[in-house]
Amino acid sequence: PTMAPGMTMGTPTTAPASDPMTDSLKGLSGKDFEVKFMQEMIVHHQAAVTMAKLVPTHTKRAELITLSQNIIMAQNKEITDMTTWLAQWYHEKPLSNSMSVPGMMTMMGDMNKLQNTKDATFDQQFLTMMTSHHQAAVNMANLIPAKTQRPELVQLGQNIVKTQSAEIQQMQGWERAWF
Repeated sequence: PTMAPGMTMGTPTTAPASDPMTDSLKGLSGKDFEVKFMQEMIVHHQAAVTMAKLVPTHTKRAELITLSQNIIMAQNKEITDMTTWLAQWYHEKPLSNSMSVPGMMTMMGDMNKLQNTKDATFDQQFLTMMTSHHQAAVNMANLIPAKTQRPELVQLGQNIVKTQSAEIQQMQGWERAWF
């Protein structure tokens, strides 16, 4: 079947590790990787938080509301951590223009579509979009061990992979059960 760009088929373990942000990080290492990874992951997390904040007013499903609260809590904490590390380690700030990040234009377009849907249509679009969004974060986090030895980033990467892979499994299960 033909899939929209950025969409992946299969379970998180078999999904292709390719998306615009991950590709933009592959050639970097050390400080260059660390700064760009954190700046891009902050933008990526902010997009997930924005999407998650739509949930309570767009669905009646308690499962999605709980999931969205978990996403907002976990990712806001990680945004704060990465913002602190950028400042402490490199005197760098998060990006002021998130549109400069590869793949963000597409993501914003998807979010606009999401805002205009409700109930079952919203639920299905949200699950599809958040699954592929999480997969991109997992792809990015999987680069960390080969690129940096910073324990804080290694731990962050492990947290992202563990949490978001579990949420992908959960969302895929709901998608099968609900639609």
